[in-house]
Amino acid sequence: MNLVILGSTGFIGRKTIDVVLELNKNVYKEEKIRIVGISAGNNIELLEKQILFLSNKGLGFVCVKNLSDKKLICEKYKKISFFHGDEGLCYLVSLDSVNKIVNGLSGFSGLKPTFEAARKGKKILLANKETIISSGGILLDIIKKNKAELYPIDSEHSAIWRCLKGHKKQEVNRLILTASGGPFKNQNYCELENVTAKQALNHPKWKMGEKISIDSATMANKGFEIIEACYFFNMRADKIETIIHQESVIHSMIEFVDGSISSHMSMPDMKVPIQYALTYPDCEKIKENSVDFKKINKLTFEEINSETKEFLEIFKSAIKFGSMACCALCTADEEAVKAFLNGRIKFTDIRKILRLTMEKNEFKKINSLEELIEANIKFCETTKKMINSI
Repeated sequence: MNLVILGSTGFIGRKTIDVVLELNKNVYKEEKIRIVGISAGNNIELLEKQILFLSNKGLGFVCVKNLSDKKLICEKYKKISFFHGDEGLCYLVSLDSVNKIVNGLSGFSGLKPTFEAARKGKKILLANKETIISSGGILLDIIKKNKAELYPIDSEHSAIWRCLKGHKKQEVNRLILTASGGPFKNQNYCELENVTAKQALNHPKWKMGEKISIDSATMANKGFEIIEACYFFNMRADKIETIIHQESVIHSMIEFVDGSISSHMSMPDMKVPIQYALTYPDCEKIKENSVDFKKINKLTFEEINSETKEFLEIFKSAIKFGSMACCALCTADEEAVKAFLNGRIKFTDIRKILRLTMEKNEFKKINSLEELIEANIKFCETTKKMINSI
């Protein structure tokens, strides 16, 4: 298998490299999975370390974000072909020799290469939420037309994917997404006005990138996961619920029409969903990752509070309006999180901005990637104006 990792220096990218190395060493006893291409944004120092390590293991193609970075490092590694920008990302995923693409990019940078990979009929392992959330049915139509495949890397959606295996849609009554509750589980959102970026980034269970960590703190990540689940599993939003499960051992559950429930359990480690997507339809052993019930004293479940429940309804309403509304929420959240991390708005303003985005905009049907990109630009400007007025 030849693999391309988009966002190799990010959380998902680094975990994917670890999984590949462990599989090749401990399971396959050979270089069965070859990482032939990687991409990175601004972390050039780590990228160079990855190039040095992977260059003798099959790496041949590298894409960077900026032309200036490409010029700086391409002379150092003569055996590597370097590219940059969106065109470079699309080239990587289009390589004839590539079987699978891991998209660990952040934000809308993941849109174009995902669509290109779909057009080329690739197997796409998707951690880039914005792509499926904002493009939804458009992307799925292209995947179906070109016989591509889309696998979720999210722990919650990977869990649903597993639990659904062997079951028909009509057997399913509802999907239940679990949430750790983030760093502010027992606090009312209205009391978090003076929360600092450091506090919001301090997730109790996961060490993740800044964007997803803030989304977890606001619970926007659960709203986006509801939209993802609608598209991934062709499920109505009113059939998807969220429950607080602080231990993060059960990643999602499915309730069947007869009232029985199936859940997927594993220790909180992103290697599990990454490896499952990489090796699907097989299931390979992960070293020392079994759930030890002797060490788990209890598994707890709590209803999300009414304030957060009302907030999540915003995301469910976006599904009814279609891709443009989902795109608007993605764009608004991305800009609001950046503004918070830069100290320009308060933590509580993030939810406020997402609410206003749904209230102040009109949404029409989107039919293409080009229209989606135009909508993203429009909502980006709209959100910036909103931020400046706060």
